[in-house]
Amino acid sequence: MANIKIEARKGGFKVIGSGGGGKSGSSARTPIESPDSLHNISYAAILDVISNGEVYGPAHHDAPLKDIYLDGTPIQNDDGSLNFQRVESDYRVGTINQDHVSGFPASVSVISVGTEIKTSTPWVQQVNGADLSAVRVSINVPQLLQTYDTGDNAGDRVGYKVEYAIDLASGGGSFENVVLASFDGKTVNGYTRTHRIDLPSGHSSWTVRVRRITVESSSTTIQDAIFLSSYAEVIDGKFRHPMTALVGLKIDAEQFQSIPTRAYHWKGRIIRVPSNYDPETRTYSSVWDGTLKSAYSNNPAWVFYDMLTNNLYGLGEYINANSVDRYSLYQIGAYCDQLVSDGQGGTEPRFVCNCYIQSAQDALRVLNDLSSVFRGMAYWSDSQVIPVSDMPSDPVYNYTNANVIDGKFEYSGTDIKSRKTVALVSWNDPDNFYKSKVEVVEDEDGIARYGIRKTEVIAFGCTSRGQAQRVGLYLLYTSRMETGTVAFSVGLDGVIPQPGSIIKIADRNRAGRHIGGRISQAGADYIVTDRDNPAKIGDTINVNLPSGASESAIVSDVEGRRITVSEDFSEVPSTQLIWSIDADDLVTQPARVISISESDAIQYDINCVLHHPGKFDAIDNGVRLDPLPVSVVPPRAQTAPTNIQIAQFNTYKQGNTRQNAEITWDAPEYAVLYDVQWRRDNGDWVSVSRTGTRTVQLNDIFSGEYLVRIRAINALDVPSLWAYSEATELNGIVGAPPVLETLSATGQVMAIKLDWSFPDTANIISQIEIRANLTNSFASSYPLTIAAYPSTSFTVNGLGYGTEMWFWARLIDKNGLSGEWKPLSSGEGVYGKSSESASEILDYLQGQISESELAQSLVEQITAGSDAAAAVEELTTIVNDLDDGLKAHWQVKTEVRQDGKVVQAGVGLGASIGEDGTTRSEFLVMADTVGFLNTIDGEIHAPFIFDTVNDTAILNAAIIGDATIDFAKISNTLQSTNYTQGVNGWKIDKNGNVEFNDGTFRGTLEGVDGYFTGTVYAEKIEGDVIKAYPISVGAIASIPDNTWTTLYSVNIGNKPFNRSAQFAPVSVAGQVGYARFLVNGAVVGQITFISAAFGALALTPPYVVRNLVANTNYTLTLQVMTSSGGTEASTGCVMAFKD
Repeated sequence: MANIKIEARKGGFKVIGSGGGGKSGSSARTPIESPDSLHNISYAAILDVISNGEVYGPAHHDAPLKDIYLDGTPIQNDDGSLNFQRVESDYRVGTINQDHVSGFPASVSVISVGTEIKTSTPWVQQVNGADLSAVRVSINVPQLLQTYDTGDNAGDRVGYKVEYAIDLASGGGSFENVVLASFDGKTVNGYTRTHRIDLPSGHSSWTVRVRRITVESSSTTIQDAIFLSSYAEVIDGKFRHPMTALVGLKIDAEQFQSIPTRAYHWKGRIIRVPSNYDPETRTYSSVWDGTLKSAYSNNPAWVFYDMLTNNLYGLGEYINANSVDRYSLYQIGAYCDQLVSDGQGGTEPRFVCNCYIQSAQDALRVLNDLSSVFRGMAYWSDSQVIPVSDMPSDPVYNYTNANVIDGKFEYSGTDIKSRKTVALVSWNDPDNFYKSKVEVVEDEDGIARYGIRKTEVIAFGCTSRGQAQRVGLYLLYTSRMETGTVAFSVGLDGVIPQPGSIIKIADRNRAGRHIGGRISQAGADYIVTDRDNPAKIGDTINVNLPSGASESAIVSDVEGRRITVSEDFSEVPSTQLIWSIDADDLVTQPARVISISESDAIQYDINCVLHHPGKFDAIDNGVRLDPLPVSVVPPRAQTAPTNIQIAQFNTYKQGNTRQNAEITWDAPEYAVLYDVQWRRDNGDWVSVSRTGTRTVQLNDIFSGEYLVRIRAINALDVPSLWAYSEATELNGIVGAPPVLETLSATGQVMAIKLDWSFPDTANIISQIEIRANLTNSFASSYPLTIAAYPSTSFTVNGLGYGTEMWFWARLIDKNGLSGEWKPLSSGEGVYGKSSESASEILDYLQGQISESELAQSLVEQITAGSDAAAAVEELTTIVNDLDDGLKAHWQVKTEVRQDGKVVQAGVGLGASIGEDGTTRSEFLVMADTVGFLNTIDGEIHAPFIFDTVNDTAILNAAIIGDATIDFAKISNTLQSTNYTQGVNGWKIDKNGNVEFNDGTFRGTLEGVDGYFTGTVYAEKIEGDVIKAYPISVGAIASIPDNTWTTLYSVNIGNKPFNRSAQFAPVSVAGQVGYARFLVNGAVVGQITFISAAFGALALTPPYVVRNLVANTNYTLTLQVMTSSGGTEASTGCVMAFKD
């Protein structure tokens, strides 16, 4: 047997063996590995905000760990077993006085780093914040071990030691050591250590440094790298987080690779519900007295009410509880709580709302989403928010051809493409961690008729598959069965229903026979109709009562026009009120009111959607949904309209001539609706909305050949064949809108006003588009505004003084066509410049100040009466009103009074935001003299004084960056800052002496004498020498003998003074020649000249003509005569001089 000796040694154990009982000799040694001595026990402390409080809390109130999910797994199972160990949890439901969550005494902001710390490169980080309490530094060693590679211990793996230090510098000072520690041991899986460094008070900035002391090993047998994994900024404090529901978790980090995702199964907000309502059982006790109590509920009606009235996150700041029709909500809430089939053999409430609103959104959108849960909407009427829901309700009023204006009901239908037969409903599945899931809902009857037509819808707040089914069926059945609208007008006696109400319509034209009219006589249990009626025993009669309500009763007897009912009416019907009949084969048309508008003082227009009350049983109970028998018109082939006519007519509106067309036709029998289409110049057919009238107007037509086709539709939706009109040529718009007639810009104080006018041509102008730029470039211009036609001006406000702008404008018509720009985009814009006139600006600002509330308060007198008095008053005014705006004023006033004289002085400060959003701040001083004072050597010095009596400001000195001055008086000298006499700059003194050392002058300069020491360059000089008029004479080979030949003529123009002129000489060849000088065709001189030899050249002699009268045009002409002569090409100048 082998002898074994175990020897303890640092970092582990050493096993020494000897040969066994067999053959002697050595055996292979097994290396020894020391156990890990460094182990992490790290915890993640998490504080999650669940909701604004107060909420109900965990769904499992007695076992809240069942409602906490880490990475999708509950901490505790339903049987009580735990999926995670070493987990601590606490929660608060969000009361205003709740305690802080124990174990979370600080607010911590963690920043990940992951930087290796070496002796040569310590980690340094600055933290800032006067409210910081400490910094928490986490240092990690991925592996710490040493492997022996020689000797008896070769292959053994043991621990190792690395020392490090943490230093702290406060407020920019020097570093001081605060931690000196080491990793001493062994780990192969990593080890993290966290140090809390308390920050000295009295500073707002600190620098943390982590240094490695032990030099890094370069051996591959040693793993000793250390890292700064993260640091955290800590603010100590026990935070209660009032009105905030939250959960605190402390989790052993060993169980997770990273911070796990958390989910919580909680019941939400405690909201206001009816006092007789039990939200747990969804039952109601006794009669509701209108009061409310606080309880958890997911009834969508009361969730909607909470969002309307809550001050913290809802509209409670604008809508108080008394402004909500809670009695309507009570009815809706009760409808939501009714139990219906869940589609799986059980029952569930019809509607619940389980939603989690995590961010601020548009209020109307949120309210629409919430009301969609109960198929509702809300509207404002009589200072109340009135909610309505599409749910079963009794009709509130009856309408027939007898109580609507002109007896007309106008029907229209939706496009057949809008019929949907398959709904893809998105909802949140609680069995799949409330993830979104799609429920496919089908309308089999709809598919059979229209085919598969899909639509997608999100069921807001829906966590039930059965409710998702009901959402889809409601959408599909409404799409298929409620496809029309009806509109009609009534007088004052018909304005009974409110939006959302159900009414009944007895239209003889649609029904095919008279099923309604007026009551001519009535008693407690009978009425007499105004016409023959189709009633029979067992039918239902509907009557409008004097109270404004509608009541229905069963017919028990019919004698001619007298109808007797089985039970007395609740009140005796009045004559001239309305009756209608519902029979087995023909019923009145139910409709839901969607809007009521006042068209004039005594007429109201009512718009409704045709309603099918049977859809509710079909949705909830699967009852078959058949069309209502609202017409007895035979379902045979419908005949087409006849006599289709299209005619043009013009209207003049807002300065526009508008070309329109009217389409008319004759109605065939049984037709109740019409489809109308038209096209121009063989283009595509354009549909007009389905109509119940026999007239259609086309507005703002273009020129071309028009063709119209119409088909009739009867009460059973059977269409006729298309009937066509004759092709008709119509004159209309022929192109884009014209160019503006004029466009001008006028400067105003801090504004530029644009004015324009329109051309007097036929058009359908809709808008005026205006672009602007601070430079004269259309390419870089920006959209300024789009003004509505027929406005003719627009003012650009908010400009500085003297701001220059350029503008372009064009017209846009009702068809979206745009005209050319005025001016053209390729040219210069219309120039405008805001006023820089001091007088205009002062008048404007003075008007602004004098109208301000602060100024008016400042000038009010403090004292009253005629006795001598003195007073000082300080006033502070604060106004915080959403309607009138926000204002804050402060002022101090002094006043003395004697012998009827009143002297006041005051100072006022004010800031305001008006109801239209405009801002204004003011600093006003009221005094005859306003000065800014200083003391120099004990004497008062006033370098800046306002003399308000004489509207004068006196300054000892001023530096002004940019000044605009209407009129300036210089009492001494005005000069540039760099002025040096005879060298630089310029100077103007009060005596009119001016010195400019350089300059450019444009325009006219007037003077008496001048001295120039340099060269004068001029294109034209008028004075002693008026002008040189150039001449050019071409070469003439042979001048006709003995004939005067003109060599040149020059017009020297008129001048306001007398002149003399000198003719220019010309080279002439010939022995003897003669030169003749003419002025305005008259000879004024003649000279003979002789050349040196025959054929040689000679110049014509000079000649001066004098006394040319001022303001007269003169033409000077030179003629020559010679024998056998000619001329050489010559140039020169005729010179004109002032006499």
